[in-house]
Amino acid sequence: SLGELLYPDFINYVKVFMREGDKMLTEKFIEEYKNSLPPEQAENCINFSYAYIAHVKGELTQALVLIQKVNFPLMIMKVQVKIMQIQLNYELGYLEETRELTEYFRKSLQKEEGISQDYKNSILSFLKLTVSLINLQLINDKQKRDIANSKFHEDLKLNQKNHFGIRFWLEDRI
Repeated sequence: SLGELLYPDFINYVKVFMREGDKMLTEKFIEEYKNSLPPEQAENCINFSYAYIAHVKGELTQALVLIQKVNFPLMIMKVQVKIMQIQLNYELGYLEETRELTEYFRKSLQKEEGISQDYKNSILSFLKLTVSLINLQLINDKQKRDIANSKFHEDLKLNQKNHFGIRFWLEDRI
């Protein structure tokens, strides 16, 4: 009604269109509605959107550069930025950086009061499973790796919700 598009909604549309694999519609949406964003969040939204597109397309370095420019004021949006940073670092093979990011994020998330416990638990599970993915890569013994892989699948099935697409991402990695 005020002529502005809520920026979390804008991001959600971008994610939905890209999950459907429609890059052309996504880019058309961005161009058509970017001027409807609140001016103070337009740059964050555009950078996040193009980082998301680059991530989906497999242009990981470009996605990482773009996502590092994003600084949303809403905690739930900051969470999505941190999740993407962790995913990108992992996919780029920056395993120790990913491990450090997950630990830092875990500590800051536990102190956060602006996120429901359900979301916190889901994100904490994602962080734990991401570290498990790193550890799986470091196991050389096939039998030990098979056991760890089974444990990973069990933990994923029992404990991981799909907030922000994180379960799908974990399933794709394994």
